[in-house]
Amino acid sequence: MKNGIFALIEVTQETAKLLMTGDLQRISMQGRILRAEGRQVVGPVVNDQGFSQFNLEQLTDYVLDLGDIAPPLTGWDALILSETALRLTMAAEKDITPITVLKDRMARLPDPDMDGVIRCKVKAPVPTNKEGKAIPERPKGGTSTTGAVWAIADRLQGENPQIPLKELRKLIMETCAEEEIHPGTAGVQYSKWKTSKNL
Repeated sequence: MKNGIFALIEVTQETAKLLMTGDLQRISMQGRILRAEGRQVVGPVVNDQGFSQFNLEQLTDYVLDLGDIAPPLTGWDALILSETALRLTMAAEKDITPITVLKDRMARLPDPDMDGVIRCKVKAPVPTNKEGKAIPERPKGGTSTTGAVWAIADRLQGENPQIPLKELRKLIMETCAEEEIHPGTAGVQYSKWKTSKNL
């Protein structure tokens, strides 16, 4: 369910505290940020079933935390607590943190998938040629059509090292046509191959 209101709730065995409500994207992003900080949070949809995952202690704590409601002497049942939690959560202020701010915070999160060592994600610099253009990555060989164009280009350049570039292109295009490679694919891949070779 992408539409609707979602809650971000911090939970323990006995407690549940509302942190914020908002749309699915904001709550998902905020949840990932808080989990990276080591907090235990859940993000249920705010509807009749959204609070079914909580035990009686958590629901009681949640309702008491949100409202100035005194618990009855005999205790509350789960249905009344769920209905009250739903009403109080719907009335809570919605998170309006800009998505761009959340994306920036998420980009700086530590990467937990590195042998238990927490490191920050850093994008590797993109290699460039002498003209400052990004050097394309070589496609996988084997049965790949794009990889076949690169293999043909490498082979023909190796066989004809002194041939002018214009003639080399013509030779590569002819060979690709013989191999039944679409001329558009051959042209694009030749251009990428040429850029990668700084030709």
